[in-house]
Amino acid sequence: QTLTWGLWDATIRHTDCTLEGHSSMLMLMTWILLQPWVLPHYEYMHVLWLWIFFLGACDTAYTYVGKGNVYEKNGAPLFDARAFQERGLILALTLVLATHKKFTLEKSRRLKFLQVKQHRASSFKIYEILNYMMPQHVVFKLMRKERIAEPLEKVSILFVVIADFDVLTQDKTPSELLNFLNYRFRLMDDICRENKVTKIETVCEEYVAAVGVLPDDVEDNKRCGHGPLLGRLFDAAGEILLHQSQEKVNYKMGIHTGPCFAGVIGTKLPRYRLFGDTMNTAARMMQKGVLGHLQFGQETYNLLPKVRKSQVSGPRDVEMKGKGIVKVLWHEIGVHGASRGQPRC
Repeated sequence: QTLTWGLWDATIRHTDCTLEGHSSMLMLMTWILLQPWVLPHYEYMHVLWLWIFFLGACDTAYTYVGKGNVYEKNGAPLFDARAFQERGLILALTLVLATHKKFTLEKSRRLKFLQVKQHRASSFKIYEILNYMMPQHVVFKLMRKERIAEPLEKVSILFVVIADFDVLTQDKTPSELLNFLNYRFRLMDDICRENKVTKIETVCEEYVAAVGVLPDDVEDNKRCGHGPLLGRLFDAAGEILLHQSQEKVNYKMGIHTGPCFAGVIGTKLPRYRLFGDTMNTAARMMQKGVLGHLQFGQETYNLLPKVRKSQVSGPRDVEMKGKGIVKVLWHEIGVHGASRGQPRC
């Protein structure tokens, strides 16, 4: 009798490892429920149906065909066909739940992927728009919501104004006025871009550009001095002045060199601006300038390359608001043409 019960216990333990056993069922259900996080694609879940049918067929053959009445006690089977079907149905329901979970996970991942893609596309559009509005090195900081306030040791700022603007535009319609300004300022944009001069802003009929603002300019300034940067700014100013005779359009220009601060003002319609006495003095140089001439002070003259200094006229005394009497010099680069072939850094 002891031997009989021992064989019976071994049989029970062996049966527990088959499809009919509780431990086996729990392990299979757990394994199926983990598949949504294991399998990489939703379509792979359908393969598990074939696996369940294959497992059931093998277990049936092993249990009822291969072992005969090993799983019987007193002539009665431990598990009948109904119990086997119930366990197969439980595995099928478990797989349905796992398949639904996988579908939900994959759907959420795809939605997240689309959201990330749309966010990147929106960020790129914002970057392109901001890149037209301000220097590139500022755009990245602005998109990261960093505070932008940069001290600049030495910059040269160019102010350009369309002389007698009210007289030129008094007979123009609003559309014609905007087309007029758009054509002029686009021309200046192209010239500044070709000469690696940074556009700062336009205010009504005034155009402001500078060198020494970008990180590359700062490095060139440290390595080669400010002269090559000024040469680029003079080249740009000369090309702009060459276009002043069309439609009786004349320009007055002023440049000043010195330290200033750069920063972005506002969160709605942000603007990249330069602040400091250098900015104000450059505007005064432009306001007190002569038609067709580029006017600047001693600070700018001291930093000019030698070949540029030979083309300078002056000095003369000019009274400026808040400055008193200031000695200024000028360059008729618009008359003789822009000087090319200047030393570059």
